[in-house]
Amino acid sequence: MKKIITTVLILGIIGLTGYFAYLVKAAQAPTVLSQEITAGSLSLTAPTGVTFGSKAYSFSGQTSSSNTLSNIQPADARGSQAGWDINVTCADWGGAGAMDYDGDGSTTGRLTINTASATCTVVSDGDLNGITTGATAGFGAAVTTITIISASNGNGDGNYDCDDFDLQQYIPGSQVSGTYTTTLTLDLQ
Repeated sequence: MKKIITTVLILGIIGLTGYFAYLVKAAQAPTVLSQEITAGSLSLTAPTGVTFGSKAYSFSGQTSSSNTLSNIQPADARGSQAGWDINVTCADWGGAGAMDYDGDGSTTGRLTINTASATCTVVSDGDLNGITTGATAGFGAAVTTITIISASNGNGDGNYDCDDFDLQQYIPGSQVSGTYTTTLTLDLQ
């Protein structure tokens, strides 16, 4: 008889436990959590100027080189890993006279951006996967924009410092002596 009562009590306790578990479960209500992460910005810091070395007047064409464009600093905090490009445009030189930036490089001026020695380093919060420098290129009648640095899709989040883009300007023979200036525009998109 004791065994039967013990068995009935145990079954009763198990039954009540199941019933209470059902009641507790029936009283549950889901709560949805939400968190917004707002996108940051895509920005670029570029050097304020580059000075080419002086060249002597010449009846023959010559090239002014070894003028590096450095401290180009793209920063991508958008959080999208959409990638980006830095494109360069330029205008004709003015000042003492006029000189083409986009000529043929034999009878008129021509500006070339040599990327062979260019490097990028991570300043913070990124890696170099998918970050590349463009090919060496010169402005010309058909080339008005040169891409110097790219981050492929899925890459580019972070802050970078890119250096040592060699600028070379072909100067035609008998170019008027004096000081020339132009504006090189870097566009991060």
